Amino acid sequence: VSTQSTWGHVRVLGMIAGGTGISPMLQLIRGIAREAITSLPMHLLYGAVTEYDLACKDLLLDMASSAPNINVAFTLERASQGWTGEIGRIDKELIQKCMPPPATPGLKILICGPPIMCTVVKGILRELNYDPESYYSFL
Repeated sequence: VSTQSTWGHVRVLGMIAGGTGISPMLQLIRGIAREAITSLPMHLLYGAVTEYDLACKDLLLDMASSAPNINVAFTLERASQGWTGEIGRIDKELIQKCMPPPATPGLKILICGPPIMCTVVKGILRELNYDPESYYSFL
């Protein structure tokens, strides 16, 4: 895995995933971890309807606990009693809380999930003054 891309040198990676949109993010995190690229901070915001819908939750938590450069936040639309993560859809406040600020040098954000989520997230990133060249949506 190379952090060199058509975007230039990536120094901070943000990932916003909804539902099964976690699949490419997980592959990217695994590849970076396998190459032992610990100097690349990664921030994942992963949303699902219920806790049952969070694919690979335990794996992601294990990866985050064993690598100080991986930060993971989960949000659920319908949280059960005892849920300690975020509650609600991915919105402006969650993006501000979980993603690096727009002016972060070398920041790239990847977005994958249901089409409506991707559209909403791109609108929020524009509203928050993220450079459109700094994010990419798979949909």
